[in-house]
Formats: sequence, structure tokens, C-alpha cells
Amino acid sequence: MKDKLKLSVPLLCALTWFGHSCGASLATGRLAAQYCTRHGAYGFIAAVFIWVVTCGFCFIVMDYARLIKANSYHDCVETIYYPNKILGKVLNIIWDITVLVSTIVTSGTCIAGCGSLLQKLFGINYYVGMGIFLVIMLFVFLIGPGILERLGKMSLPMLILLLVLCVVMFTNNIGNMNASIAGTYNDILDPKAVGIGSALNDGLTYGMTQSGFVATGIVYAGRYTKRKETVKSCFLAFIFGAVAMVLTTMSVFAYFPDSQGETLPLLYAMQQYNSTGATILYAIYNIIVLLAYISTAGSIITGATARYKLIVGKVVKSEKACTIILLVFFLCASVILGRFGLTVLVDKGFKLVGKVRTFVWFWPLLVLGPIAIMRVSKKIKETGKIPFGPHAGEDANIN
Repeated sequence: MKDKLKLSVPLLCALTWFGHSCGASLATGRLAAQYCTRHGAYGFIAAVFIWVVTCGFCFIVMDYARLIKANSYHDCVETIYYPNKILGKVLNIIWDITVLVSTIVTSGTCIAGCGSLLQKLFGINYYVGMGIFLVIMLFVFLIGPGILERLGKMSLPMLILLLVLCVVMFTNNIGNMNASIAGTYNDILDPKAVGIGSALNDGLTYGMTQSGFVATGIVYAGRYTKRKETVKSCFLAFIFGAVAMVLTTMSVFAYFPDSQGETLPLLYAMQQYNSTGATILYAIYNIIVLLAYISTAGSIITGATARYKLIVGKVVKSEKACTIILLVFFLCASVILGRFGLTVLVDKGFKLVGKVRTFVWFWPLLVLGPIAIMRVSKKIKETGKIPFGPHAGEDANIN
């Protein structure tokens, strides 16, 4: 039973990863329109390259987390750049600010989106809908141990439903999809966007954006004992994410060019679907979007709370109480900011955080991460002990 649990953790990680990355943008087809179909047929390169970038980056950091048995990103940041206490403290402050802002903005987007969705579907007051989402998130986090397992299992039906929905959508209008891919509508696209270079650039840009999952991925990887577990989780995440991006791209192409300008391209596609099954598809679509809000918020909050519990726990000794405090704070902070008219400031701050993440997280760790892995692996081989992190000095027992 224990072995089965270990084998299942990489799969749960990959599913949580997909749930984190899916969000309402991928689930509605907006990402496909923004980063893929605008390149014509080259958009499929962007759809796959996004996941090459994010999985490659996360593999490096997660494998380092595995070696030192990290509990949160704080443990990794202390030494992955270079084992120096002052440098580690400075970089941890930067990471803390980056993760805090991105968690508030992303979870705030999810709670606001859920409020709008429930208002549209059932006529529920917008703020009551947000309150319902808060209760759902508290339930997901507090019904018992095993939040990582719950998030992974929650993402599985969302993945299946999204793939089914996309297949139905593009097969319903496959002739137009083939024409779109063949270049029939390329004359209305930006000529500079139709090319491999532009597609790769968009793939790189969004791939770096998705690097935010690494905070949650570290929590999973700290439980791994073998490198093949890190490989498995990253490989499966790549398959899930790339397939979903390719299929949503095909669905947007099926109703191109009109779908390209839509805020919710998949919803527009369903509105063109003349069948008795349209009601069922609409129900599936809304279930997917709701699950996307829950899984995205749940994933990013998991990575953040693993770190901030260390701070809040100095005052609040109960772990469950810490979780409740942090969860309510993250989900309500952006709503409060928006209510006081500070949304623009938050948006600008988030863009700045994106730049910081690119130049402090992504590019440096592509180089320094592999060096850190070799450095720690060498120490473990020489001493048999974990050299850094919360378990420093303990037997490594890892491969």
C-alpha cells in the first residue's frame, strides 16, 4: 500500500499541476486564442513549447527540492542559487513578495470569477457567490489531511471533461478547422505573428508565466526519494498540458476567425453547436470552469501556505488555524483591494512581479539550478547526509 501511495504521488502532482495551469483562461479557450491560433498553423508549436519551457524549469527546481527534502520554496531558495546565508535571506524576501502578490491576485481572480459564474447561472448575488467559493475552499483544505491528494484527484475530472468538450467542438466543424490550419484566414493575421520565431517567443513567454507552479511542485517533490519520480511528474504534466493546449487550439481554429476575437472562445463555439446535446455541453463547460477556479486557487494557495505557515505559526500554534487564517486572507485580500479602487495598482504590481519572476526565478535557475543539483549530489555521495535544508544532517536515503 505504501509503495502504491509513492507511485501515485507523481501522478497527483501532474494533475494538480494541470489544475494550477488550467484556470479559467485555458478552460475557456482564451489562452489558445492569445498565444496559439494567432500564429496560424505555427500555433501548435507554441502550444507544445509552453509546456517544454515550464516543465523543464520546474524539473530543475523540483529535483533540487527532492534532494534536500524541502518542505516549501523557502528551503530551496536558501541554497539553490548559492549556499550563502545573506544571499539566501535576500532572495527569500524577493520570492516571498513575488509569491504573496501572485497568490493574492490569482486567487482573487478565481473568487471573483466564481462570483460572476454563480450569478450568471443561478442569479445569486455576486458577493454571496464569492462567499460560497470561500466556503468551498475552506472545505477542500480542512476536511482532513491530504490536501495534495485532493487537489490532484479534483483535477482529473476537469481534464477528462475538457478533452471531451474540445473533441466534440472541433469535430462538429472540422472542415473549417482544417481550412484555418491550412492558412485560409492567414491574410487577416498579423504577418509578423505567422512564423516559427513568433510562436516560440509566445511559448517562452507563457511558459515562464506558468513557472509559478514551482512553489507547489516543491511541496510534492520534497516527498520524492527517486529522480524518476520527478521525471514522471514533469513528463505527465507535459502530456496533460500539451494535449489540452493542442485540443483547445484545434477547437478555436474550428470556429476561426470569429472565435479569435471572443473573450470566451469555447463558449462562442458552443453557441454555434446546433444539437440537442448543446445543453449538456453547456453544463460540462460550466463544471470545467468552476473546477478550474477551485483547482487553480487551491494549488497556488498550497504552495504559499507551506511557506507562510512558518511565519504565522510563530504566533498561532494550531496548524489548522494557520491554514484558515492564510486561506481567508489570500481569498479576500484582492476583493478588498478592488473594493477600495486599488485594482489598477495590483495589476501593475503583478506585471512587475512577472518581470521579477522572469529575471530572478527563471533565467538564473536554468543555469544555477543544475549546478546546485550537482553540488548537493556530490555532498550526498561523499557523506550520505543531506547537506542543506530542514533535514540537514539526516541520512539522505534518496537516489
